[in-house]
Amino acid sequence: MVQQWEDALREAGKIKGWELKDKGYGEFARFFAREVSMKLKVKHKCVTDYLVQRDDQVEALMKLLDIESSDVRFVGVHGMGGIGNTTLAKVVFNKLCDRFANCSFLADVQESSRQHGIERLQKQLLNNLGLGSVEIMDVDDGIMRIREMLVQKRVLIVLDDVGHWKQIQNLTGDASWFASGSRIIVTTRDQRVLEIKQQRVYTLEVEEMKPEEALRLFSMHAFEKYPPPNDYLRLLQKAVASSGGLPLALEVTGSLLRDKRRKDWVDTIKRLERVPHPDVQDKLMISYEALDPGTKQIFLDIACFFINYDRKYPTYMWEACDFDPKMGLKVLVHMSLVKIIEEKGWDGIKKKLWMHDQLRDLGRKIVADERFKDVMKCSSRLWMPEDALKVLREEEDKENIEMLRIHYDDSYGYTFNPKELSNGKQIESSRPYMLLSLDENA
Repeated sequence: MVQQWEDALREAGKIKGWELKDKGYGEFARFFAREVSMKLKVKHKCVTDYLVQRDDQVEALMKLLDIESSDVRFVGVHGMGGIGNTTLAKVVFNKLCDRFANCSFLADVQESSRQHGIERLQKQLLNNLGLGSVEIMDVDDGIMRIREMLVQKRVLIVLDDVGHWKQIQNLTGDASWFASGSRIIVTTRDQRVLEIKQQRVYTLEVEEMKPEEALRLFSMHAFEKYPPPNDYLRLLQKAVASSGGLPLALEVTGSLLRDKRRKDWVDTIKRLERVPHPDVQDKLMISYEALDPGTKQIFLDIACFFINYDRKYPTYMWEACDFDPKMGLKVLVHMSLVKIIEEKGWDGIKKKLWMHDQLRDLGRKIVADERFKDVMKCSSRLWMPEDALKVLREEEDKENIEMLRIHYDDSYGYTFNPKELSNGKQIESSRPYMLLSLDENA
């Protein structure tokens, strides 16, 4: 058997052109497995089942990218949250990734850097681009390693939902970092983020959906088909008009009305019409209010803690809380408030929870607003580690706390002692127990 392995590795080495004579077979096997693993990684990003491709926007972005050009090009995609920045970037990434040997799509850059630090994204970028697990000491070290290790590589990189120009600087710097023909796409809600010194950035503003595109998207979510039934067409047109051409609002509202009676359609449309177009969160709140109490709690937990987590981890907690996570998640997915994204990893398929940033912000706003109802109590969920530590260190009423996140390190110049969770007192909660997240392994 060992001889067969040696012969197979020797043959594979010849095909690829790798030199085997100076390597031990164990070392070569590890190298070979890593290379094959990188080649077999699925590059394509998951998009919605009911995608209504906006051909004019895709064509405009492809034109700006100009793949045939040999320069290194940065292209920024900007527009308000919920208008389809990320979906457009995913569609174009999927169209182009097979033309690049080295690709990376970094999702939720703003939120991820806030929760885990930019260093984790720097490591993820290098790993995605075939450089394995690189140890990074700090942000500056990460910059140096990216610049040194990618200068000979032609890359396709997407930085999704960037909140500050420094995040671009720390991850992709400028054109001198990459080989000719490289393309970097940045999506953001703030056009000012794209004003980078000494680096030209081509920009594209994502526009609201055209009426016929919006009608198709709404119909696909409300009826799972297009065209819609004739007797609902007028109602559909009114619902689309009240959603302001925003894909997220169309998707969520259409899902809300799926399988509903005509009277429910009329009532919901009246509520939508009372909300001004820019107030997306108020429109989304209508769907949140339609949830039962237990499913609302699951929605808030995901918004505050479990985005990009495998669904199996919080499921154990929800079951212990006497919620029904199987039904709750089914309802949330059915209503387009949560998506479950399958990702292939070295240890199998993970089913990760995903939520649009507008919905995430809505959930966190609902939790934050609890404090205004009773200023003497903490919020029920503390998702920012520094906020959690502040509450734990201060003499503050902690009875309302149900869940918090703490990193078990000295990132904040503070050594965590579990006894401080209650300041020597027993904390009571409406939950059977509290979740203490000491480490981030989404």
